[in-house]
Amino acid sequence: IDSNYIILDGNGHAITGNNAGNGVYFVGKTGITIKNLNVKRFSYGIRLQAFNNNNTLADNIVSDNDIYGIFLSLSSGNILTGNIASNNYIGVHITSSSNNNILTDNIVSNNNSDGIRLQASSNNIFTGNTVSSNKFYGILIASSASNNQIYKNNFINNSTQAFILEGYDNVFSLEVPIGG
Repeated sequence: IDSNYIILDGNGHAITGNNAGNGVYFVGKTGITIKNLNVKRFSYGIRLQAFNNNNTLADNIVSDNDIYGIFLSLSSGNILTGNIASNNYIGVHITSSSNNNILTDNIVSNNNSDGIRLQASSNNIFTGNTVSSNKFYGILIASSASNNQIYKNNFINNSTQAFILEGYDNVFSLEVPIGG
């Protein structure tokens, strides 16, 4: 995607790769909406790589990708809602100062490693997600991830439901988010 403020509505259609490259990829974009798209068989299903802020990923299916279903790096203020990330190596990976993102009502299941991996990122909110049957961790928090709120999610039948390898001031199981 080469411009800001673009809506890509897949209308339920699929893009299928050959287990390499990116299904959807953008750098330095604002106001992008990716919705109703089925992305499968790439290295990265949907990849927001560096300085992608205030974008929306909604109601997408990302599956059977070799590395990541959804990947955010240096990308903040994004909303991920109603997505399904399944049968990838890692379902959703948020890393490298990807701060202030909201993940709600997603299904992250049957991934070959972690359902959600959160690294070196702060002030993200995870609520209403179902994270199930992932081979290692439902959610792995590492590399000084801090001040994240994880509440009202369902972690089911993962090898380990949640694991904090390194991080601080992350809060689980709140009735409502802090500050609102």
